[in-house]
Amino acid sequence: MAKKKCPECSKEHGSRKKVCECGHDFAKAKHPLYPEPGASMLDLIKGMPVLQLPDPLPRDRKITNAEVDEYISYEGLGNCVYGYIIPETIADPKLARLWIECRRAMQKIVEHLG
Repeated sequence: MAKKKCPECSKEHGSRKKVCECGHDFAKAKHPLYPEPGASMLDLIKGMPVLQLPDPLPRDRKITNAEVDEYISYEGLGNCVYGYIIPETIADPKLARLWIECRRAMQKIVEHLG
């Protein structure tokens, strides 16, 4: 049977024990990964907006800056620049030029590390 150790008195208890004799409450642990590793990933970060899955990239028109921002918010800047959004699909010419420069810089980093 799996045992858990009290972080305060180091006494071992069975897996169903809720409160140690020393007073430690296993159910109110402060560590984000306690008692189940990975459980904190399911918690929403306080103050952050809930992100919705954006619509698929349009194929019939160029995308706006607002749409680019939406994809970056969901997919991440690196993923969007490196392979998700190609600069030819961006309507704003300045943003498209910056996109190309950023992609080149990212490629140099990948080559340097490889």
